[in-house]
Amino acid sequence: MCPECGDALRLQVGLVDPKLGAFILLLVSLCLGFGGSSLMGLIALKEAPGSWWESASAIALIVQWLWTGIALPVVIAMKRAFRRMEVHVQWLLSGGALSLVLIGSVLVVAFFDE
Repeated sequence: MCPECGDALRLQVGLVDPKLGAFILLLVSLCLGFGGSSLMGLIALKEAPGSWWESASAIALIVQWLWTGIALPVVIAMKRAFRRMEVHVQWLLSGGALSLVLIGSVLVVAFFDE
């Protein structure tokens, strides 16, 4: 209780600078990969011929959609474990996820017309 006004007080301890950059990069990378591959999949369902789904582009699209769709909820659920990792490991994982998403996206777009 506040001695002056009588209101209830709550004391807590928190980080001033939580350093969430690597975690945010990881989440953004996975969201871009999942959202982008979902959008491309919807476009392909409407525009691409049935034989396209056997192409390298379709396989890259499905693989990216699956791994990002699985990784996203896992990363969200394991936020605390991720934050406890060493900072360089956090950035390596985040950069690796971003690289995989970019490579997968390039492969999908590069072979889309086949």
